[in-house]
Amino acid sequence: MNLSALHLFVPRLRRWAFEFGLTDRAARKQAGVRMLMHHGVGGFYKAKALDEQLAWIKRSHSVLPMDEAVNRLRNGKSLPDFAIVLTFDDGLRNNLTEAYPLLVKHQVPATFFVCPGLIDSGRWIWTHEMRERLKTLDFDQFITLAEALSGTHFGAIDAFISWMKQLPNSKREQTMLGVRAGTAGFCPTEQHHRDHDLMSWEELASLDKRLVTIGSHTMSHPILSSLSDNEIETELKDSKRILVERGLMREPALLCYPDGAHDERVTASARRHYAAACSTKKGIVTSGVPLFSLPRIGGNSRIEDVSWRLWRPGA
Repeated sequence: MNLSALHLFVPRLRRWAFEFGLTDRAARKQAGVRMLMHHGVGGFYKAKALDEQLAWIKRSHSVLPMDEAVNRLRNGKSLPDFAIVLTFDDGLRNNLTEAYPLLVKHQVPATFFVCPGLIDSGRWIWTHEMRERLKTLDFDQFITLAEALSGTHFGAIDAFISWMKQLPNSKREQTMLGVRAGTAGFCPTEQHHRDHDLMSWEELASLDKRLVTIGSHTMSHPILSSLSDNEIETELKDSKRILVERGLMREPALLCYPDGAHDERVTASARRHYAAACSTKKGIVTSGVPLFSLPRIGGNSRIEDVSWRLWRPGA
């Protein structure tokens, strides 16, 4: 079978396996809780797809609040097999306008991870801003700007942003200023705002605390492993402090590493301030999983793909 035929066959296989309940039965043979990782809703991933996913989850699984799962892990209590934990990263406003009404409709709990520093400044997640700005350039303009800022040839925007993620914080900030200067004519559209604007403090406070738990996604969404020890401590400590002062964070305090990036220094700081932390590592949460590197499964996908990953998280 050639690659083109395989590309068409795999989605059909997954849909067929989902409709006949094969992936569900296979997944139930593997003990543990599945934490689903969502981001924006309403762009390429429509609310209709999330509605379908939540309806299926409500029918087929128990849904566990993340703080309850963490408390069970911390206290050595058993986890309900095949329960689902829902998480939403970044604190995007479309999580309020698109996802939250569906959580209410299906009465399922979720955790929203937010960045207090970005809320206060009204900025977007920096990777979102850089990507949208660079997309306004034609290919030659992008190549020229990227080489001027990095001294390296990049053939794609994602490769350039991946390079930026590895920079020390001060160098990344300088590079961001360079991108802004090179895209001075950038003017966000209404769709950009729907995709990337963050929830305000007032909007976060309006969420039903019985359904939504607020966790920290750091102050400003940096790649934590690229920061100095002092910068790491500031990002994690201040984020928790602000969320607690605003009455939004309750115990156990939960953290999500931006981009999943963490090292021993990051983990040590997280342990000082939080009860547990999510990564982007793919896997199933069992009693033996480290509390400060909890694995998750991608949720912004077609329902048959999510069902497949509950069985094979790395797929």
